[in-house]
Amino acid sequence: MKTDLKNLLSELVGADYPTHRLASLARVEIETAWGDLSAAEIAELDAWLENQQMATQGRDHVNWAYVRAALTSVQQTQGAYANGVRNLP
Repeated sequence: MKTDLKNLLSELVGADYPTHRLASLARVEIETAWGDLSAAEIAELDAWLENQQMATQGRDHVNWAYVRAALTSVQQTQGAYANGVRNLP
């Protein structure tokens, strides 16, 4: 997993952006890294985001949910990986 992406997403959550801005910035970061992520790294990122969300409460919990939703959105628009092969749009 690209630790730089994890660090960037953590910094975004910690920066206390309004949720709509956080979601937008997270989506841009994920889209930027998308082409360099393998199927395993995407699955790892999703699991990591879930762990971050579950380990927090209150606003941080909500913020991590928005970041996770940004990943889901990118997966839907950029193409999900199936059996280790990227489905091209």
